[in-house]
Amino acid sequence: MICIDFKIPVSYDHIHGHRTKIHRLPRDTLPEYVEVAIPLKSDEPSLYENILSHTSALGLFDLPAVYAQQPNQRVKGALSTASAPDESTEPEYCELIKLCRSYYHEVAKVLPSLSMLTLRAIASSGELQKALFRAPQELSIIDKYANFMGRFIVFLCRHMKQPLPNFSVILHSDHAQNLTALLSSFQSPGADNDSWLDLLHAMIFSLLTTSTPEFLVSEWKDLFTLFLVALHLINDHGNTTRVSSLVPPNISQAQWCFRVTSAQVILRHLDQFAGDSFTAYETLVKPYLTDGRLTLFTCLRQKMALLSLLAYDELTLPRFMWNATYDVLSIDGFPITLSHFRQSIEFTIGNMRAKFEALFRGCRYDDIIGYVASRTDPVDNLNWFHDHPQNSTQGSSVFNEPGNNFAQYSSRLIKHLARDVTHQKCLVART
Repeated sequence: MICIDFKIPVSYDHIHGHRTKIHRLPRDTLPEYVEVAIPLKSDEPSLYENILSHTSALGLFDLPAVYAQQPNQRVKGALSTASAPDESTEPEYCELIKLCRSYYHEVAKVLPSLSMLTLRAIASSGELQKALFRAPQELSIIDKYANFMGRFIVFLCRHMKQPLPNFSVILHSDHAQNLTALLSSFQSPGADNDSWLDLLHAMIFSLLTTSTPEFLVSEWKDLFTLFLVALHLINDHGNTTRVSSLVPPNISQAQWCFRVTSAQVILRHLDQFAGDSFTAYETLVKPYLTDGRLTLFTCLRQKMALLSLLAYDELTLPRFMWNATYDVLSIDGFPITLSHFRQSIEFTIGNMRAKFEALFRGCRYDDIIGYVASRTDPVDNLNWFHDHPQNSTQGSSVFNEPGNNFAQYSSRLIKHLARDVTHQKCLVART
């Protein structure tokens, strides 16, 4: 017991280094006692390690087997076939995508040589459209479209080389023959760029002209729909990007590429039709671009309507809108009076802060809140936290994603509680 003579003015020199708490009585009355917290020597790391070993022995952090997901090799395999090729492991596929860019740039330059009627026909899938089929003005857009078609061809090549047992991508014999010839040409020392372009052109046009029996029986067996499903399952945008901004534009890219290939077919056979490009269109191309028979392109047009409808119905992040006087905030069309909204937010934040204070028992956490704020800036979306949708590992979340750097805070609270347990022993000193 420590005795303090309160006749001597109390100063902090008497209890230097100790935390004190003076219980005050009515005015002009001396305090009855003083609590002095005396720090005791302890092996904090050892206590912290004992806590972790004890929780580990209890299996506190074990993942319950009842929630474990069975590994789905079908989905993972399909996703890998739709991914972009790696220059170090798949150089031939990277060359194929470069070849696609060269091919579509070359054809886009000569599109104006076709008659206006032919260009209107190429842009039409039923009745003749008024607008002409043309290339985008920016070359980067053509690169984007060509890269997309290249990814599709790489997808087919991977499934031809190594078919997946539970994700059937069935190729017509013409498709397989053209793909094999194209890939073999990259290994041929005598092949040049023109021969590669010819093989690529034949490959893409065969996708329009030939269909497998399985596809004719079931429209969902068409090659491009299978690619589209696998491609959009590997995106990492989650619900921060509208699905409608991904699916319909990708289908439009494919449609443009197939129409360009059809234009190239017409240009290559003009001599057979005495330079009449429209007759060449009706003879060589029209049956595969317009409604009337089941082809990859006509099926793609049908899926465009269905998949776009599904995409636009997908729930997204809420949309906010102010009224003219900035006193009513609408969230997805539901109005909220700002004064009430502010009171609600302030009450919620105050309530949460009180619960944080009770939970953290004096542990510092303001820097954690600051870190979260720095990673959720609305105008800096490249710095947002990542939560990969395709990661189905049990226990995975935004908090244990390595790039989010939450691990640096994971043991702070338990270490603080270990210090709190060893240091908070009070000695009561009474007068």
